[in-house]
Amino acid sequence: MTRRSARLASRQSGDATAMPASLSETPNELGEPSSAYPNPPQEWDDDDDDDYEYEDDRDTVEYTQRRRETAARAVATPASSKKIHSVEVTHEGSESGLSESEEDEEFLVENDVGQECLDLSELPLDPSEAPPEEPEGEEDDDELETHRSNKRARISIDTAEQWISDFNQANPVNDDDPDVQRFRETMKLIVEIICNWARQNENGSLTAWFKLPASERETTSQFRSVLAHVDIQELIDNIFEHIPNKVQKLLGKQDLRPIDLLDLPHVPHSFAHRLTYADIAVRAGVSNITHSPGVTGKPVKSIKPDADLESLIEAKVYVGSTICKLGGYSRIRNHELGSDGKKGESSHYNYTKQPDVAPNFRIIGVWSNPLVVESLNNTNDIQRWLPVFLEGILMVYLGLLDRSSKPVVDVSIQALFAESKYVLIDRLRSNLELPDFHNQSLNKAWPLAQGVRGGMIIVNECSNPACRRPKIFNGKKQIFYTRKGKLSERLCKTCHDNHSRTGKLRTSNRYNYNKSQGPRVCSNPNCGAVEGKGAPGKFKHDKFDETKWICNNCWMWQHVHNENRPARPPLADIPTHERTCCNPNCGKTQLPDGPKVVWTRTLTATGTQEWRCNRCHLFLKSHGIERPTDEELKNMNLSKVGRSCLNCGRVHEKGKNAHWAANLAAPGTFRCGKCASYHKKHQEERPQHLWNQ
Repeated sequence: MTRRSARLASRQSGDATAMPASLSETPNELGEPSSAYPNPPQEWDDDDDDDYEYEDDRDTVEYTQRRRETAARAVATPASSKKIHSVEVTHEGSESGLSESEEDEEFLVENDVGQECLDLSELPLDPSEAPPEEPEGEEDDDELETHRSNKRARISIDTAEQWISDFNQANPVNDDDPDVQRFRETMKLIVEIICNWARQNENGSLTAWFKLPASERETTSQFRSVLAHVDIQELIDNIFEHIPNKVQKLLGKQDLRPIDLLDLPHVPHSFAHRLTYADIAVRAGVSNITHSPGVTGKPVKSIKPDADLESLIEAKVYVGSTICKLGGYSRIRNHELGSDGKKGESSHYNYTKQPDVAPNFRIIGVWSNPLVVESLNNTNDIQRWLPVFLEGILMVYLGLLDRSSKPVVDVSIQALFAESKYVLIDRLRSNLELPDFHNQSLNKAWPLAQGVRGGMIIVNECSNPACRRPKIFNGKKQIFYTRKGKLSERLCKTCHDNHSRTGKLRTSNRYNYNKSQGPRVCSNPNCGAVEGKGAPGKFKHDKFDETKWICNNCWMWQHVHNENRPARPPLADIPTHERTCCNPNCGKTQLPDGPKVVWTRTLTATGTQEWRCNRCHLFLKSHGIERPTDEELKNMNLSKVGRSCLNCGRVHEKGKNAHWAANLAAPGTFRCGKCASYHKKHQEERPQHLWNQ
């Protein structure tokens, strides 16, 4: 075997440093505010199509009419009113044209919209900007039975970050490696250039840009909005954290060639995370092609490990991304079927399905899939746009898109290949020493000009664990705000305002109670009142444990006494005929055969109960003193009975209106308005040095 064939055999058998079995077989946007942009930003929720499986890749798959009818019978696909257009794509070195459709992902174009939403922080997804996804129901019947019934099941697997950490340990690369540093410095420059371009707003040019038709815009409005607000360094760090070190070293290699990409890590079996990946399609000759198990164990074309490859190998490169709900393996499986001629027409599949060409799928970037990782919260999907963004940046880095290879397309989708897109790509590559694979490229359209299917970001509830306010709350759609940057969690307005004011998240949710959980029960062990069943007033949070609720009576007792309200003695303990008014000037009792007396019970600070007849109770409530005897009452002028503050001693002056607050701890006593306000705010009496203020 020649040295070249041995090298390819090594690539086919695995990486330069063998990965552990656990790695190769995986089990079944606002950091730098500017006056040009609203602060804080609002978040849009583009999840109207959640009933479908989305696959954000750029392989330009065209379904023939026969395949469309088959897919319609196999699985319900999103309704589409798009018209199919036949276009001719001319490839260098190819004598025949390829038929593409407008519904293909690489040939999806934005509609020309005269007036568009100008709120940079909340831009609804333009359906014409989002690439349609290939229904997963087009797989063979065996795979349909295997996967479709469990497509929403979440499994217990490691996160993408853990997978990358394990891979880096198995394939160590120093951070100061020259190739790694070269890749990071170059990628950082590209990301900084495009983010600074998105922020440009000279004389209101940014607002005018959003009014332009799609043919004159360099990217989708959603991508520019996010890039205009994202913390640049945070975005760069996130990208590098999700690319294995070995991948960074290889991509930073000087004089990088397409065939060198075969040294990238293989896609493991049934890999469930989101991916930015590459397909290195190698023309090895029919005699050197065999079939080996693919990502799902199904046979797929591959190069024989012992192939004699003395002649020069032709290799072409396709870069894609996937945010499929099932995981990255689902998209890779579609590509495997395409290479066997079991999918529709596309520039990618038309090359890989040739009998002497074998696909080779490799990993570039990995993000956790919150829809399959049980340990993650899958309600919000903040980073779903990152694999697509990395795909677009890698196309710029590798030089996969060039106007010289621009396809000839129907007039209705020419905006996707408008000159403005190539001008920005040239700007990003300007003055940088980068690979140029445009002659070996199988990509045609730029993902940043297509958008993200299903929305750049999906937010369904507040990220504060103590809140979790849903998107629709009290019949109104909530607005969510970023906490630190475009890549950070989203907060409802209440949590965001509290965080802006105090610098920390609130630890209790005083307003959001899901009544579907049933009526609240007072947490006071001496009470246990049930909401709506005799418990007066609204339920409030327990002062001692804000995760619990107490009735209004217990809350008032806590507010005054700083302790739980004591248990109320049962009424049966003191029969009605044995009750006596506690007012020493009254002493009324309930006679067995006498008129019925209305009684009011009061609990003292010691927990004992006192009974007053209705007359004494109303007098005490109105005048603050016990009702005198009938003789004394006749000689009293009640208007002269003055109140005095139990704290500062202020006496009510006749003829002047003043606010007085009853002291719940000692019925019949009062506080003046100032002392009452201070006591309510500070839970203590107003100090003496403030009495004269």
